[in-house]
Amino acid sequence: MKKNHQFTLAVFAVAIIVAGAQAQQTAGVPVHVVVTVEAHKGKEPPVINREDAMVHEGRDRDPVVDWVPAQGEHAALELVILLDDGSNTTLGTQLDDLRNFISSHPDTTTVGVAYMRDGVAQVVQNLTSDHSLAAKALRLPLGIRGVNASPYR
Repeated sequence: MKKNHQFTLAVFAVAIIVAGAQAQQTAGVPVHVVVTVEAHKGKEPPVINREDAMVHEGRDRDPVVDWVPAQGEHAALELVILLDDGSNTTLGTQLDDLRNFISSHPDTTTVGVAYMRDGVAQVVQNLTSDHSLAAKALRLPLGIRGVNASPYR
């Protein structure tokens, strides 16, 4: 019972994200969302079907029109590691963790690395399926705070 409750909470959070994203879209335009289901304590994650997911926009329930497992030809992921170049250099103690994280992804995942400085993301490694190349692009941050580190402004 507890496992189902935790999954319901995760799906509810996704439903909020989907509904919010859809509200910003033109009516009738589908919104694509990646849903991750993780099992607890090493157990296999449950099989989730399209009918198991509910999406609400306001009080209205919207249909889930497609549900494709991220496996096989649909397993592609583009991941960009974005680090703040103004971070303290103690971030260096976590670089090996980031390298391991990059290496842990399947070959279908492409990885890029960028550093934020003065409101700009400087790409130091474009998306690549060579995970060791992406891991080598990680470096200590410069530790110099810029005018605005956020690339979202």
